Amino acid sequence: MKESIKLPTESESIPITDFAKEDGREVLLAHIENAFELYKTMGLSPESFQYFEEEQKLEIQFTPSENQEGNAGVTHGGVLAFMIDASAGALAMATIDKEDVALTESTNTINDSLVRTGVPVSVISTRIDEGETPLEKRLIYIRTEVHQDSKLVAQADTKLKSVNLKTLERIHNNGNHL
Repeated sequence: MKESIKLPTESESIPITDFAKEDGREVLLAHIENAFELYKTMGLSPESFQYFEEEQKLEIQFTPSENQEGNAGVTHGGVLAFMIDASAGALAMATIDKEDVALTESTNTINDSLVRTGVPVSVISTRIDEGETPLEKRLIYIRTEVHQDSKLVAQADTKLKSVNLKTLERIHNNGNHL
């Protein structure tokens, strides 16, 4: 695994919904509202997403439940994949143009250890790029780490694309794909 990212501290964070309201990010607020029922099924609330604006980091803390097991006492890999994508996507949406959405293109995950159910987990995403050209600025690279008992148990690199919401709606309404 790559070198571990620095864990954020609670005093520096703000719930992502509060940040979105304060910063006028209506697209991000709509995204959270649309995904709220899905987040609930995973045991999350909008307050579960803590944003660290200065560091461009986002942290989700949750405790995997027994109904999220793949095997006895072990969290299903799909649950971790969902948490990684939710964290990376929310961070990307907080750091791109206010009228854009972030679409996941790819995620490469390395699981180093099993994640136990019933034990708290931190999913921490950090933006790791800054493009120079307009095309490069449309691509977002996020590194996400999963920690349990202060140990790095998984790491993922996610590539997302920033797309203007109106452009995305026009493409969708015409029956086309990106």
